[in-house]
Amino acid sequence: LLLIDRRGSMTPFHSLTNDLLATARQASTIEWMETRYFHDVVTGTLYADPLLNDPLTLDEALAGCGPNTSVLIVSDAGAARGHLDSDRVLATVEMIAALRRYSTLLAWLNPMPRERWLRTSAQVIQHLLPMFPLDQDGLTDAVKAVRGGHSRLPQSLTR
Repeated sequence: LLLIDRRGSMTPFHSLTNDLLATARQASTIEWMETRYFHDVVTGTLYADPLLNDPLTLDEALAGCGPNTSVLIVSDAGAARGHLDSDRVLATVEMIAALRRYSTLLAWLNPMPRERWLRTSAQVIQHLLPMFPLDQDGLTDAVKAVRGGHSRLPQSLTR
């Protein structure tokens, strides 16, 4: 499952995320893939389309997911804004807890370079689940993480 942040600070990365999606769809090792979209933080609503016109409840959007579903989040996690937003961090903690009810195989791809995560929401969020820069090495590590190859969320966030 790909969860892709759209609009706002992610607008400059739309073609990059579109390329990532196209590449994932062509991968012969992926049996099933769904894409859902959100803006900034996943709340109770995800969208079936990249223009955020077709809303779905979280349960509808994640209906096909199970404990072995790999979930890859693509978002700058607030790094593009260059500051720490505590409301965004709290909403992200809630989002991660909600996603973990469906699967524990979570990872985050951030299109901002790692050095831009300092003193931003991304710096905090990277401690909640594996976060990787959206480059070749980061993509490789993220795929390993969602296949169970990296540590997962701390147990304190599982319930």
